[in-house]
Amino acid sequence: MLSRRQRLWADGYLRRLDQLQDPSNPEMLDVWRYAWALARIGNDDTLDELQRIRDDQDRAPHVRYFASLLCKEAEKQWN
Repeated sequence: MLSRRQRLWADGYLRRLDQLQDPSNPEMLDVWRYAWALARIGNDDTLDELQRIRDDQDRAPHVRYFASLLCKEAEKQWN
């Protein structure tokens, strides 16, 4: 039950993060807490999506860097 709820939350948080292309500071701050929660509750599919966002050259550099930090945090959760 808990894992299903966490998957639903992770999907919602990932959608918020995935919408960022070249966000303003307020937009980044709005997503910040959800993104860090995503890194803690996400699964290996979440990690794949974070890596996709990190590698997307059409995104702003600060979004890609943030995604790389989230990838590292998510990997810690799995190790």
